[in-house]
Amino acid sequence: VDLVTGSRTSNKYKIDENLETIDLEKKEMQVIYTSDGKVTLMDSESFEQVEVEESLFGDGKKWLTAEDLTVEVRFHNNEPVYGIVPPKLSVKVVSTPPKDGDPDNTRHVVVEGGHLVAAPGYIKVGDVITIKTIDGSYAGK
Repeated sequence: VDLVTGSRTSNKYKIDENLETIDLEKKEMQVIYTSDGKVTLMDSESFEQVEVEESLFGDGKKWLTAEDLTVEVRFHNNEPVYGIVPPKLSVKVVSTPPKDGDPDNTRHVVVEGGHLVAAPGYIKVGDVITIKTIDGSYAGK
């Protein structure tokens, strides 16, 4: 993977060929806000702020609106090259469909950020649930 352009290539190498390795610096950063496809992050140690493209987080970018979110960002030569959202997040339920009487039935609830999550029927507005960020599935209450 080209860390600057994001392009991927497939190459075959001989067993005696050497590849260049690079060092990536890992930083824990807090999401301050998102706007127009950009994310403003703050370094949790130095309090320095940086603005990056949402695309740096791949599919995880849809969870960048969660409250009090801390993400991991990898840097190469002081330039952010990719970001990772936590594998699980706690999010507040903001809307639920009407109950059908069976609390064991699964129904789609809306969580902060406007995302749909299939959750048990007993989940109600205001509840905080845990979701898996890899696929947006319900992980617990």
